[in-house]
Amino acid sequence: MLYLSEAAPAHLRGAMVTGFQAYLLIGQILGSVVDNYTQVRTDRLSYQIPLIVLYIVPVFLSLVNLIIPESPRWLLEKDRVEDAKVALLKLYGNGVPESLIDAQIKETSAAIQAEKALGHVDLIELFCGTDLVCFLHLLLSVFQPHILV
Repeated sequence: MLYLSEAAPAHLRGAMVTGFQAYLLIGQILGSVVDNYTQVRTDRLSYQIPLIVLYIVPVFLSLVNLIIPESPRWLLEKDRVEDAKVALLKLYGNGVPESLIDAQIKETSAAIQAEKALGHVDLIELFCGTDLVCFLHLLLSVFQPHILV
């Protein structure tokens, strides 16, 4: 998801990240359905079918990972501007005007410089002020029991 949020065009970023979250939710529901219907089996397939279903998506994503370009943001953080342009051309397609690629490079570089200007942030700052509320929400969402009725 981190790659998706870094590589997606700004106007599509929110929809793509939300779509990925929905994709995960649908996968959890399908996994529960498969588990529920294979529990009545008494042969080896009762555990093999859920395992096969479990591995379909990670194998697919691993294969896709071999063909996607490196993150343009990561490349810009390493001062590899030309490589970032090539990565953006691969992501956006060859028909994209050079001015759009240059604008994206400038925007991302400005965001990286703004983050560097903020300086180093310590982990303890998660437990202070309004960040504490966000941290508690994160803990609740991670450790809540997943119950499907």
